[in-house]
Parts: sequence; structure tokens; C-alpha cells
Amino acid sequence: MTLPFWLSMTASANVFQLIIPKKIKAMSDTMSKAESLAQELRNASGKWRGVVSEISTEFTKA
Repeated sequence: MTLPFWLSMTASANVFQLIIPKKIKAMSDTMSKAESLAQELRNASGKWRGVVSEISTEFTKA
């Protein structure tokens, strides 16, 4: 038994309506995790810059 064309198109459209929002949400979650990791890296590199400048200041004084 084959479905009429319009019925199969409606069924596939419904499947896409169920799947696509979940995929978009997963992508959005992944992007927000990536952004927070990037922020942590920026913070860490800023701390290291501070440590390096303190060390170089100490060497300059010595």
C-alpha cells in the first residue's frame, strides 16, 4: 500500500517539525558551551599575562 503524495508530504513535514527544533536547540547549546569555554580561555590567558608581567617586573628590579 502506498500513501497518497500529499499525505506522505504531510507526514514528512511533521517529522521535520519534530526533529529540526531539537537539532537547533542542540546546536544552540553547543554554541553556548563553546562561548563559555572561549571566555574561560580569555580569562586564563589574561591571568597568565598578569603573572608574566609580574615576573618580568621582578627580573627588571633585580
